[in-house]
Amino acid sequence: LASGSAWPRSSAELGRERFDRGEHFAAHEVWEARWRVSEDGDERRLLQGLIQVAAGYYKWLVQRRPASAARLLARGLEKLEACAADAGGLELEGFRGAVRASVAAVEQGALRPAQVPRLTQR
Repeated sequence: LASGSAWPRSSAELGRERFDRGEHFAAHEVWEARWRVSEDGDERRLLQGLIQVAAGYYKWLVQRRPASAARLLARGLEKLEACAADAGGLELEGFRGAVRASVAAVEQGALRPAQVPRLTQR
């Protein structure tokens, strides 16, 4: 997905809104449905990164599985790092920094729900 390009509102907005409400599993499902049909490599990388990050927060906050959570957050972050700072019409720069901090907090067993970042539009 080219810098500044946005994906269809239904996928982007619905996933982002669910993520921001703390519905990480639901956000994961919305993004995965779009990922399955996308043929754009950049969009797929962005979506896969968001999917893995959402799954990581779900693993930590709901399932209390720190090793799985840290691994998924790190894998998702790696994909998001390869995306433009405004890919998908999102503000990824601050989000990536917050996910980096989350990985460290999960590894220390110290991540609290209030520390989970929000996804904002550019």
